[in-house]
Amino acid sequence: MRIHVRLGHLYHLPSLGPVVEEFVRRGHEVEFSCEKESRRIFGFPISTKHGAEHALREMGYSIALCKDGYDLVLTGDIIPNPKNYSPAILVFLNHGTGVKSVIYRLLRQWPTVNYQIMVEGDFRRKRLEETDAIGRSEVHVVGYPKLDPLFNGKVRAEYLIEQYKLNPDIPTVIFAPSHKPSAIDIIGESICEATAGMNLLVKLHPFSWGGKYAPHRHHRIFERAARRHPHVKLVPEKERDIVPFLIGSDIIITGTSSTMFEMLAAGKFGVLIKMANRIGRGGIPMLDIDPTELFKGAWPMVYHREELRGAILKALSPDSAMITNAARLRSELFFALNGRASERVVDICERLIEEGGHAYVA
Repeated sequence: MRIHVRLGHLYHLPSLGPVVEEFVRRGHEVEFSCEKESRRIFGFPISTKHGAEHALREMGYSIALCKDGYDLVLTGDIIPNPKNYSPAILVFLNHGTGVKSVIYRLLRQWPTVNYQIMVEGDFRRKRLEETDAIGRSEVHVVGYPKLDPLFNGKVRAEYLIEQYKLNPDIPTVIFAPSHKPSAIDIIGESICEATAGMNLLVKLHPFSWGGKYAPHRHHRIFERAARRHPHVKLVPEKERDIVPFLIGSDIIITGTSSTMFEMLAAGKFGVLIKMANRIGRGGIPMLDIDPTELFKGAWPMVYHREELRGAILKALSPDSAMITNAARLRSELFFALNGRASERVVDICERLIEEGGHAYVA
């Protein structure tokens, strides 16, 4: 089977990587493209596709030289020109499952395209149905492939202590804000004072480095903060995989990032920053669900930066009600967190190929 792995951006690789590894393990031919990688330089968007594909080659991957001739396309976001890949089967595994509405909005734009949509649990399947986003696609509940390395022990995080000079005797907090809407705009550098006596790892969204989809101000704030506060460690842009940092942290602080789902799936706690639900493209709210409502009773919420320190301490020592509510939410959101989601995805793909499936419906 010939497979085209279509990365919109290089940071999508950790989400699709475990599935790619399973395809390779079973002897399938895999080639990559990275279509949308870019940066903003002096105010102008500049494509960095060739640099991204060079990085993929250095990782040992082959690069796709065309779009047709494949049996299957694995993508982490919705393809803007699906007919170019016809008649390959289109498999959509969202690069960042979470609370934003963009996935549903983009799927509704292509109602005649038959995607094979892989989701982490019945919660996501139901939201796809309720938002009328499925069209002619099919939905498969498989679990969370990105977190397979966490559950099967293939990724460990001991090296973080040495690499980032963390104090192993105090708690480690990871701040993982989305690029838009961003918790940086709410709490900013105040997180440094709120985490005094702790290790603070700041893992920015990749877009917060490039200046195209988020301002350069995002990374500059924490470059300065890391120089002023010894306990603050800014994770460099090149570190695209957050899974080791989730393993190595005690709690997470975020606002709208899909990392809240990943930390919950890992059985850990966090603090959610209340974000306004701004209107995005097409007049549609950017958030499909308010995460502070979804996680209510499970994780502490922050409405003002002055509340941050207390919320952090609460997340580090969750009470019995929080533990119960988090366990309930975890079971509602996720299917079979056992490190074998990638196997289930590949099983489905192989079956579809055997059945002679195809994707594009004109």
